[in-house]
Amino acid sequence: MNDRNGRRHPRIAQEHIASAVPIAKPDETIGHVEARLIGESKSLETINYVYVVKDDGALVGVFSIKELFRQPKTAHVLDVMKREPLTVYPKTDQARVARLAIKHGIKAVPVVDKQHHLLGVVPSDAIFHILEQEHTTNFLRLAGVHSPPMDGMELSRIPIASLFWRRFPWLIVGLLGGMGAAFVVEYFERASVSEVLIIAFIPAVVYIADAVGSQTQTIFIRALALEEKLNVRLYAWREARVGMLLALSLGLIAGSLVFLRWQTGAVGLVVATSFFVTILIAMTIALLLPLLFHKLKWDPAVASGPFATVIRDITTLVIYFTIAERILAMTG
Repeated sequence: MNDRNGRRHPRIAQEHIASAVPIAKPDETIGHVEARLIGESKSLETINYVYVVKDDGALVGVFSIKELFRQPKTAHVLDVMKREPLTVYPKTDQARVARLAIKHGIKAVPVVDKQHHLLGVVPSDAIFHILEQEHTTNFLRLAGVHSPPMDGMELSRIPIASLFWRRFPWLIVGLLGGMGAAFVVEYFERASVSEVLIIAFIPAVVYIADAVGSQTQTIFIRALALEEKLNVRLYAWREARVGMLLALSLGLIAGSLVFLRWQTGAVGLVVATSFFVTILIAMTIALLLPLLFHKLKWDPAVASGPFATVIRDITTLVIYFTIAERILAMTG
């Protein structure tokens, strides 16, 4: 099942749903509910909330155990309960369940069917387990591990052949990207860019573009995952302003350092201009790739792995050498 960002998540596992939970009827008194729960306490799987259901099992309200002991024993459940509680369905993405629990500050999330009958709840320990799974999966995807296992505790027991094929595909992408970058360098060296200092600054330009791009992508993907009503246009405009400031600052610093150390205005201008342009392009790629992956129904987190690095590196090299070629031709 795909979430709003195109990422594929498993639905709630049956073992994550606790069915033995505190139940009450709307017309019961608090004292009656309390006495019954004390007798049933040993058989209950979770006891954070009391779920109020009608005779047909439909969930109509909820109140906490803390509230149970605060209210007068003569009070009625109908007057104490919170109506229209947050609910999820058995097919809801488990990552969404965990996010809803955190966002609304609840310790357990009720699971209902289409008729709103209570099927059970996802308790706090299951929510923690889901968060651990999602964290491990995202971490491995960012490292370029293809189809990582959902349970991070099993990583040490994955067969060697399986582990190989989980890591190999994206590394091939990185290898091909590296070869492409080498062809770019070779092409421009054979053309007209032969200045030794120009070659020397390749690592710096590529690193800065990668660093800024990675920062932008990580923050953007995080925002996509957590902010359901994210306005992408406003977010992109804000990032554009941040990118302009970063590009100007780093470009001026780099160009000035080159000029002061090597006393060459041409190379300093090349480095400064390249930093400015490649940073802006890297940030643009960092925003467009996750959106593209979302449209293709792929996990946007993959866009932060080796695939994005390859695109940024080759693009950065082409821009850098093109700028160098033009500036050195004009000043030479």
